[in-house]
Amino acid sequence: MPGLRIAVLGKPRITRDDGSPVELGSAKATVLLLYLATTGERHSRSALAGLLRGDLPEEGARANLRLALTKLRRVADDNLQVTRGYVAADPSSFWLDRREFEAALAGGDADLERVKAAVRLYRGDFLDDLVVRGAPELETWIEGEREHLRRLAVTGLARLAGDAAARGDPAAGVEAARRMLSLDPLSEEAHRLLMGFLAAKDDRAAALAQFETCRHVLAEELGVDPSPETIRLTDRIRAGDLAPTRPDPGVPEPAPPGLAPRRESVAEWATRCSRLSTPPT
Repeated sequence: MPGLRIAVLGKPRITRDDGSPVELGSAKATVLLLYLATTGERHSRSALAGLLRGDLPEEGARANLRLALTKLRRVADDNLQVTRGYVAADPSSFWLDRREFEAALAGGDADLERVKAAVRLYRGDFLDDLVVRGAPELETWIEGEREHLRRLAVTGLARLAGDAAARGDPAAGVEAARRMLSLDPLSEEAHRLLMGFLAAKDDRAAALAQFETCRHVLAEELGVDPSPETIRLTDRIRAGDLAPTRPDPGVPEPAPPGLAPRRESVAEWATRCSRLSTPPT
């Protein structure tokens, strides 16, 4: 019997190894499998009953669990460990994108190719668009997981931004910074990274427009002004004080006679900024 492939980063998807979709017969059965697979732990029947239907009396909640479990076992019994006391998903019987993603990013020391692969797995927020009714405890758990995984995604993207800066590749830096902002629009660090990379592409107009976007978002959402660091960066970009990335970053730019020490390149600035902007794991 083919194993399961379970994707929870973005809209949930459950398929067989051969790519065929898995239909579990009910939303509660689907949610139950996603929860068991994601937590990777044994759960008592009582705890699962309250999780799935915390708005019902215990007897009704247990009946709801039995129905969901019956439907789930018809399709995925080989992936489950079920006793009279507890229920668990057998982690060796399925592939889970969240497991791959977290293993690559949680330690902070993965090689760059592994980070790139992990970021590609992040299609969107955890269990995006999943609607759960009558389960407040489950909704709280989902929100906590979304925030945790979103922070990990930002960590990976900051690593990619730092690599783009080190390689003198502002186009890749712009892509990473924009994805960071899509996950955290209020991050001034991400706004600054994007401004710096746009300046590195010699597009000061776009960099300055990004500052206006940053200022508007902060004012509308938080009622605050940009930080002094963001203002200083904007002033440097406006004055042309950041040197655009050269086509060959390995060849130093000759300084005109009598010029003060060379300007800091955007690549150098973005490298520093991406290190500072990497959130704690």
